[in-house]
Order: sequence, then structure tokens, then C-alpha cells
Amino acid sequence: MKNTFHKTKRVFASLLSLALILTHFSSLSALAANDVTEIYSLQADEQVQELELGTIGGAVIATPFLNQSGDPTYTIVEHPVSGNSIEVSNRADTWHTIDLVRAPLNLELGNLYTITVEGRIPDAPEDTQFIIGGSSSPWSWLANDAPDSDGNFEVTLNVNHTHLNDPQVESAFRFQTNNSATYIIDEIIVNYVGTDPDWSPAADFIYSLAADAEVQDLPLGTTGGEVIATPYLNQSGDPVYTIVEHSVSGNSIEVSNRADTWHTIDLVRATLDLELGNLYTITVEGRIPDAPEDTQFIIGGSSAPWNWLANEAPDSDGNFSVTLDVNHTHLEDPQVASAFRFQTNNSATYILDEIIVEYVGIDPDWDDNGDNGDNETPGTGDNALRVETFGNCMIVSDVLC
Repeated sequence: MKNTFHKTKRVFASLLSLALILTHFSSLSALAANDVTEIYSLQADEQVQELELGTIGGAVIATPFLNQSGDPTYTIVEHPVSGNSIEVSNRADTWHTIDLVRAPLNLELGNLYTITVEGRIPDAPEDTQFIIGGSSSPWSWLANDAPDSDGNFEVTLNVNHTHLNDPQVESAFRFQTNNSATYIIDEIIVNYVGTDPDWSPAADFIYSLAADAEVQDLPLGTTGGEVIATPYLNQSGDPVYTIVEHSVSGNSIEVSNRADTWHTIDLVRATLDLELGNLYTITVEGRIPDAPEDTQFIIGGSSAPWNWLANEAPDSDGNFSVTLDVNHTHLEDPQVASAFRFQTNNSATYILDEIIVEYVGIDPDWDDNGDNGDNETPGTGDNALRVETFGNCMIVSDVLC
């Protein structure tokens, strides 16, 4: 992939690596001087520790580091040594519990961390496990341990780039048991423990709209083909492309005047250099300012049968985030041989804030000898999008659509 963006990407990756190195050296110098590696401690969180014993409800977890999951009862109880602990009771299900919010921790790819939870389960049922997991699907157990004979537990999760890239902990880490037992959290400690030797920004990062200089260097208000002149994007149909302001910083792409669902934007596959045998994710984030009822944002293919491969409805504010987990089945699918298509199931105007393509590992289900079983074409279920009323066909990227 020899093009302008890859040169930009290499520079971006180099600068990112240098920034990480400088950050780590400055962090390590500070740690050496102050002998402090701690990022967060429940026992040092004044918004918890200054509460009176017996305080109940949302005030117990009003700190920005903690969040409610389900509808349990939170109560400030006495720590066995000193300070306040949090009791979590009246748990209707396993997930009625407490989350550790990720954003205020500022965990960075390229670093290693530990998350340790210490506490008590006074009347632990047999086979009880205390678990650190994710707050989103698939809610996997990332670390767990059984309480001892006195009901005490201590669970530590060693956090690396695999965890930090895991969608289930994108928002928060979840602390829970595998039952609805009442438990007490005496301490939560998050530590920075060093740099991650197995992480490379160049290895995982393939494409980001926010890092694409050919889009980001355009002035606000730019319209037409120049907006998608990057080799990663391609025109589908005849919509209007406009550079608009990103909700945080940088440029976004507005796609308007869409005569049909397929008047939209494509992500060119060849430039991404996706290889059979690898797993990837394609994530699209954006906004649909005036989304009609039942709107879905869709990742599909640029060729027949134009199936829905991943889709999501915008939230009440019109925001959406759709991720396609790409495996060998998708990479062998003729409908994405040329490009992945981003569209809605109507002609609504939408805004693309970010497109991220990342390598996530080796595909365990792919056989390079060609014996991959009976591979069903993705997106052929109830949500399949089969557009049969295109009117006059047109050529897009040498693909008849």
C-alpha cells in the first residue's frame, strides 16, 4: 500500500510511539522520585471515604470512577481496618452490581496495568466466584477467584493491549459474583506497571478517518469528490459530500442529497490490504441528525446481494456506532471483494465522524488449505438487505451495483 496516507500513517505511528516512549520515561522518572504507581484507590477516593457510615443509594458511588449496574442497594459500611467500604446488596441478578468506569482512569494502549479488587462475601454460597469482567457483551470473565473460608477475596486482572482493545470493557470493567450474593468491596486499586512489550501501534492500526490527512487537512465546507479523494474511500451513487466539524475535534464527512439508500460512501478494500487468516474490526461512528423512525446504519457490501453485515439503530440523540467483526467468511464474500458499503436503510442525511479498521489477531477458523467447511454467506438472515429497485444501474469502482 504505497500511497500518501500510508506515509502519513507511518509518520503518525512513529510520532505516537515516540510520544508513548517520552510519556513512559517521564512517568517512570516521576515514579522513581515519588515511588507511586497508583492510578486509583477506593481508600483514597474522598467522595467515598468522606461519607458517613450507613449512607445508602446513589451517593455511595457518586465518584466519577464508579457506576451503577442494575438496581442493587449500595451502603457505606466499616472497613475491617479503617475507612469506608461499599456493600452491594439486594442484587436481583448477577449483573446488579458495580462498574469501574474506564474513562477517568486514562488507560493508554502501550501500557500495562493491574486492577485489583479486595473484599468480603459474608455468606458466600458454595462455588461462588468474584469476577472482573466487561460491562458490555459478551460479558466474559477476565479474572476471577473464589473467596476463602472466611469469605475474603482478592482478584487481580493484568491489563494489556488485548484488554484495552476489547469492546466489552470499552466503557467500564464490571465487578460481580456468579450469583446474587451480597458482597462488600474494601478496596479497588488500579496501578500502572510498565510498558506493554507485545503492543505496536503500527501492527494494530490500519486506518482511521481521524488520522487521514487527505480528509483532515480540508477546510470546513469543502464539498464534492475532493472530500473522498483519499484512496480509502469511494463514491457510491451521486450524493453530496461535505466536510463538517467533528463533535470533538477535526473533520467529519456529511453525506446528503441521497436519492436512494445506496447513494452513500464505500470503504475500499484493496487499500486496506486485509489478508485471509487474520481477524479485523471495522467500526463506523457518526450521527444522523434527523433520523426517521426505524433507521438503521449498516455496514454491507458494494456488490450483489448487498446484505447487511452489521447494523445498529441510532440512539435518541442520533448517534451511532457500528462494528463489523471481519473473519475469513467476510474476506471470501464476493459482495465485499471491492469495498465495504456504509449506508442507512433510507435516504437520510448522515455524518461520518470516524472509521477505524484494526487488526485484532489470527482467525482460528480459517484453514489455508481451503477446507473451511460450509461457509454461509454473511448477512443472509432476516436482516438481509437485498436492493432490487435500483432503477438504472451504474458502475462504481468497476463493480456493477
